[in-house]
Amino acid sequence: MNDISSLTALLVAGAALAGTVAAFLASKAIYGRRLGDVTARLDKIERARAQTNDLLQQAKKQIEVLSRDLEEARRAGRKPTRAVAQGEAVQPKDDEKARALAETRARLDQMLDAPSSTLGEGGFVNSGMARGFADTQPFSGFGPTRPRAA
Repeated sequence: MNDISSLTALLVAGAALAGTVAAFLASKAIYGRRLGDVTARLDKIERARAQTNDLLQQAKKQIEVLSRDLEEARRAGRKPTRAVAQGEAVQPKDDEKARALAETRARLDQMLDAPSSTLGEGGFVNSGMARGFADTQPFSGFGPTRPRAA
């Protein structure tokens, strides 16, 4: 009788051990995938954080360069200009400014000299522009009512 109870105890212990190993392997397979996904997400977040820090350092350097250029411009008594990405101050040439200003004035004079027949309400040129509130509304599908087929 002692042999049967020890054999039974040994079988029960073996079955428990096999069940434990099976449960461990199943949970490792299931949660191992989830853990891998979470680790991949954390790696992606870490790369994004590192990239953000790099961009922040670049922005700080640009701010320092621009602040220095602005201070130099104020000391020199000249008007500060927009700086390029490397921090070098660039002033547009006066002839480019004058040419752009002349072109703009010529277009404005041409619009003002246009005959009044081409000018619409409010002095705007009628070139397919909306003429009223209803012309500015998107198509809503509500048109004139059609007689119903009886």
